[in-house]
Amino acid sequence: LEKIQYPDWELILVDNGSRDSSVSYVKKNFPQVKIVKLAKNLGFATAVNYGIGRSRAPFIALLNNDTKVDINWLKNLYKSILKHPEVFAVASKILQAKKPNLIDSAGDAINIVGQAYPVGRGEDDKKFEKDRFVFGATGAASMFRKNIFTKLGKIDEDFFFYIEDVDFAIRAQIAGFKYWYEPTAVAYHQGAATASKLCRFI
Repeated sequence: LEKIQYPDWELILVDNGSRDSSVSYVKKNFPQVKIVKLAKNLGFATAVNYGIGRSRAPFIALLNNDTKVDINWLKNLYKSILKHPEVFAVASKILQAKKPNLIDSAGDAINIVGQAYPVGRGEDDKKFEKDRFVFGATGAASMFRKNIFTKLGKIDEDFFFYIEDVDFAIRAQIAGFKYWYEPTAVAYHQGAATASKLCRFI
C-alpha cells in the first residue's frame, strides 16, 4: 500500500479484536496508519462501519486484509468514480492471488432467482477488460461515495461476514444508485484467508 501512486489519501486499519501483535506491529512500523482497535471481533460489517465513520474523505475504498493491489489501483478507482457521477461505487478487477491470470471477481451480478455471485470467477482475466455497469461491488476491494452512506444508512451489521455487500447493493439499487466495474483498478485476493480460520476455530 505504501507504493500506491496517489498523492493524498489516508489509511485506516480496523483491528477486529486480534489476539496477536498486529496492532503493535503496525504502530511501530507504519505510524502513519490510523488504527481503530475493537475490543473483540464484531464482524466484517461492523468493522467497515467503524472505518467509514472514522474517515474524513469523500470517497471510501474498502480493502480486505488478504488482498494486494496494483500501484495504480486507488488512482484508477478514483478516476473512474469521478468520470461516472451517476454511480455510487466502483468495483475493481480482482484477480486470484495464487492464479493471477484468473478472475476472482469482476463486479457482482444477481440471477433471476435472487442469487448473487462474483462475475467471471475462475475465468481468464483478459475476457473482462471492458468497463460497464454491474449489480454490485464486493467489500474486498472497491470504492464508494461516502455521502451515499448517509442516505442509505450503515452496512447491516446483522451480516457478521459475507452477504453484507450483496444486501447493501440491493438497498442501493432500490434507491436508484448504480455500480460500475473498472478493469484498470487491479487487486489480488487470497480469498477467505481470515474467514476460513474463524470457521475452523468455531
